[in-house]
Amino acid sequence: MTRSRSQRVVLILAQLLFACVHVSDQSECALTAGYGSLSGTPPSDGEGGSAAEYASYGDDSEDVNSFLKVLSCFDTGLRTVNEEYLRPVNSYKGVLLERVPVEAPEVDHLAFKNENYLEAIRWRESNVTGRQLELTFAREDKKFTNLVMLDLSANNLRALRRDYFSKLDRLKLLKLSENQLSNLPSDIFYDLTNLEELQLQYNKLNEIVLGQLRPLSRLRILNLSNNSIHDLPRNIFNGLSNLTELYLSNNRLYVVPFQIFKELRAIEVLDLSNNMLVSFLDNFFLTNKQLRVLRLNNNIIEKISKNALYGLKKLQQLDLSYNKLVFIDRNAFDTLDDLRHLNINNNQIYILPSTVFSSLKSLQTINLSNNVMRTLPNSIFSNQFKLERLYLDATNLESLSNWVSRNNNTVNKDILKNLHHLSIRNNTRLKEIEPCVFRNVPSLDTLLLSNNRLTSLPKEIGELTKLRHLDVANNDIMYIPEQIRNLHQLQQANFQNNDYGCDCHMYWILSWIDELQAENNTQKIYDLLRLPELKCRNGYPGDIVRVLQHINCFKPELLQSSDSKMHLLKSDAVLECVFTGNPPPDIIWITPKNEILRHSQEQDQKSLLFDTSSDGTPHKYQQAVEFQMLTTDNVTGDGLLRENIGITLLENGFLKIHNISRRDSGLYTCYAINIMGNATAGIRLYIDPIVFYRVKIGSIITGAISAVTFLALTLLFQGIRRIFIRFRIIDLICQNCCSYCYRSDKSSSKARQIYAMLDNIEHYKSQQLERLRENYTQQVHRIKENCQLQVEWIQGSYSTQSKHLREIRDIGTHHLTTLRDQYYDQVRRVRDYSTGQLNWVRENYVFQRNKIRKFSAHQALRLREGYKYQQQTLNKVLENLPSFYFENCRGRNEDDEDFEGFEVYLKSRIEKLSQMDAAAASAVIAAAAIKYKSSDYNLKYLESYSAKSVDESKASVYFTPNDGQLSPEPPLQLQLSPIHINYIEQEELGGIGDTPKSFKSIVPPPTDAMIVRSILKPPAKLAYDRNVARVRKGGFQPNRLSGGYGGGGDELGE
Repeated sequence: MTRSRSQRVVLILAQLLFACVHVSDQSECALTAGYGSLSGTPPSDGEGGSAAEYASYGDDSEDVNSFLKVLSCFDTGLRTVNEEYLRPVNSYKGVLLERVPVEAPEVDHLAFKNENYLEAIRWRESNVTGRQLELTFAREDKKFTNLVMLDLSANNLRALRRDYFSKLDRLKLLKLSENQLSNLPSDIFYDLTNLEELQLQYNKLNEIVLGQLRPLSRLRILNLSNNSIHDLPRNIFNGLSNLTELYLSNNRLYVVPFQIFKELRAIEVLDLSNNMLVSFLDNFFLTNKQLRVLRLNNNIIEKISKNALYGLKKLQQLDLSYNKLVFIDRNAFDTLDDLRHLNINNNQIYILPSTVFSSLKSLQTINLSNNVMRTLPNSIFSNQFKLERLYLDATNLESLSNWVSRNNNTVNKDILKNLHHLSIRNNTRLKEIEPCVFRNVPSLDTLLLSNNRLTSLPKEIGELTKLRHLDVANNDIMYIPEQIRNLHQLQQANFQNNDYGCDCHMYWILSWIDELQAENNTQKIYDLLRLPELKCRNGYPGDIVRVLQHINCFKPELLQSSDSKMHLLKSDAVLECVFTGNPPPDIIWITPKNEILRHSQEQDQKSLLFDTSSDGTPHKYQQAVEFQMLTTDNVTGDGLLRENIGITLLENGFLKIHNISRRDSGLYTCYAINIMGNATAGIRLYIDPIVFYRVKIGSIITGAISAVTFLALTLLFQGIRRIFIRFRIIDLICQNCCSYCYRSDKSSSKARQIYAMLDNIEHYKSQQLERLRENYTQQVHRIKENCQLQVEWIQGSYSTQSKHLREIRDIGTHHLTTLRDQYYDQVRRVRDYSTGQLNWVRENYVFQRNKIRKFSAHQALRLREGYKYQQQTLNKVLENLPSFYFENCRGRNEDDEDFEGFEVYLKSRIEKLSQMDAAAASAVIAAAAIKYKSSDYNLKYLESYSAKSVDESKASVYFTPNDGQLSPEPPLQLQLSPIHINYIEQEELGGIGDTPKSFKSIVPPPTDAMIVRSILKPPAKLAYDRNVARVRKGGFQPNRLSGGYGGGGDELGE
């Protein structure tokens, strides 16, 4: 046995030696010890796939075939391979053939002498058809027991049969890509139960039959990209529980079933790019918790809803580029805690919510290029602490503001400290970048700003000390900021094709060149700035240094300024400041109120005035001036322009103050600034104190004239008064005037007014009482009818139940007891509800009636008080003028006939008033008695009349007098008619006499306690209408569940 084994080993070695001798003579084939680095799937940047090598499938530490060689042939004939390499040698570990075409399709095949040792076969780009597979793998005498890898890609396969792979039960990798397969038999994979990777990309497959993939329970990678699949059955992926990578890109899918991937719980890579998908429903990927890469690019997706990506907590890469996205919900990425790469390139996004990226704290790369958004909201990247690369190319952005805070003045260098690559190119509308953008990215390594419309670079670019690559070509930049010289690590810069002015703003380049020459870095500045290619506006390339060398630039110097002196109030003053400098400096005036006016030497600039910093300190004006110098919007008039303030900035830069007032005094600072430096001068304006002396003298003279005038008018008035007293002119006028007729007419007019007022009060009171009685009667009848209907309904209901209970006498006693309790409870509820309604109506009636009654008392009281006040005033006048002879006038204060008529009228009304309100009647009689009695008696009577009632009536309009207050007080003893009270007749609620016969032994006899009493209460019109509306709103509909009414007692009892 040992001898035969040794002979076999010697034979195998002899065959290998023979093969090596033949290979040495042919350059098309070679023998190797391994497979080399042969990828099992396409490259990752193409259609995706893994990077596993063939050898990974056959890794076995106890491999008995480790001494065998691998045959690799390229660009040779199949017959040559069979005759020279396959037939002479007993076995190979692997056979790798590329571009080994079939010469006779009907008979050519691979003539393996011993196929049982083969682990890998690759036969690519050789025009292989199904006939070759049949002759090679479907023969009865061939088994291929160790074959684990089979690559037949890039051939001419059009159809497959199950028997082609029926003997490859250990196969783990099968590559059939780049063939002409249009469909596959439903049982094609039934024998490949150990298959782990299947590649079918670049074929013509139209569909995948349901159940076709079910036997592949161990499959880990499935590539179906670049086919013509237009539909996926709902359960097509059932059984693929171990699948980790699925590629479906470049097909014709426009809609897929909801949660079609729910069985793929181990899926990590899913590629659906280059299809026609429109949208994904919420929770579509809810069950795919292990998904790490999701490619949805090159579809027609229009919207990402709130929960479309919900549950993908392990997702690391999301590609949504080349879609038609218009809007992304602010909460669309809330659950993507581990997302690192986000691509939204080439969409139609117009606006992004400020919090759309707030939950993506692990984000490293964002691509927002090729969208139509005009602005990025402030603080949009406030949570991206790990962001490294940001792309904002080819958008409609007009400006860039603070990305880490809502306030442009906020600086936080800790948020974007990891950002090292920033690309903002090809934005044709971008003209401005806020300084805070560069201040918040301290670690920036590459800054690309080419092909925009920038007119300047913020000087804060000098804070990017780690910057190595800078590109600002093809913009409208007028000058390079001097702070560029602080970028010591800059290695590459592109400043070409800009609109440089070549003035003093770029004069610093010469000094920078001198510094670098001193450090022996002359070549660096020329290579860095590419000086031979730089040119001035409309200039020749390379002349920028020569032009700058011939410019004489120096900072401003003060030549002349006005002296500090005093000025008169209401006069004009001109403050002069003359500076020299190149370029011509701008003149800035700072007023005592910390306001700034600017004068520019250029014709297109205007004078501006704006406030300084909020703290108002003068030492801060330099920062404001520098900000204005660097901001073109302020120059064009966007500042705080104020007119008619009394200060004018002349064309030569002088300051003219019109109509000087005290608020114009103080220190005026003259400030000159240009790109080379600044200079300052101060002028103090004083107010001449002679003005205050003049004001004091004028005030004294005006006071003296006023005192003399007042004294003269007083003497004139006293003289006229003495003349009237001495010659008794007033007595003569009183004797000759017809005072009696005037008084009579006046008294008659007052009497008529009182009569009319009392009639109106009586008429209004009668109407209100009548309406209140009618309303009360209607409400009482409605409540009684409703109560009767409820009791009848309860009787009918329980009569029916009693009738049915007679038929079941076994349990009748218990049910009769329960029914009787329910009956009493229902009757009690109806009775309580009716009683509550009647009580509420009665209380409302009493309240409104008392209110109307008090109305009459208040009106009479007003008449009495008015007359009392007139009488007292007249008595005081007569007492204070004893020298006048007015006895006749006092005697004719009242007319007896008019008073008697008015007293008769009052007495005729006493009976009606007593029926309405005793207090009101006594008030009216008291008013009538005022004219009948003397003045002393009237005052005494009025003081003793119902003082308590009067005070309480004044205190509250809603005061309700009690029975004692409604009764008249002495000395007026009137026999008033009693107040009418309505009573509701005693009735038996619910007709208890109609109780069913079966309840006569249970229901107690009717009681006599159901008497409802209500005192009528006249409401005011507003309260009446409101109460009627509330009663109607209640509805009084029976509630069969509670035994009460639908209206409820809570609303009516408020």
